[in-house]
This record gives sequence, C-alpha cells and structure tokens, in this order.
Amino acid sequence: MPRHRGGGGFGRGGRRGLGGGFGLGPEGECVCPNCGHRTSHQLGVPCYQTKCPKCGALMTRSS
Repeated sequence: MPRHRGGGGFGRGGRRGLGGGFGLGPEGECVCPNCGHRTSHQLGVPCYQTKCPKCGALMTRSS
C-alpha cells in the first residue's frame, strides 16, 4: 500500500489561500493618510487604488 504524506490541508507550498491570505475581507474602511477622511471599503477595489475625495491622496486600509 502507498504511504500517505500528511500535508495538514495546506496544499503545495505550505500556505493557505491565494496570495498568502493577506486580504482583509469586504468589511472595513479606507482612510486617507493625509487628512484622515474615512470611507467604507468597496468590494473588489483595493483602498490603495482609491483617491481621497477631499484631498486626492491615495487611501490606505484601516483594520
């Protein structure tokens, strides 16, 4: 009988999920590092691709 190697459910490479699982999910907010303006995160659009409606700076993700 062949021996079964226990992989622990991580698949090849030993990581879970595509891209290493760094996505924070659909909830949360985007925040402007310049002026502090907050908007709700839009599904499928990373915060770093969103411009602040007040000052035009690229926003970051708030956890």
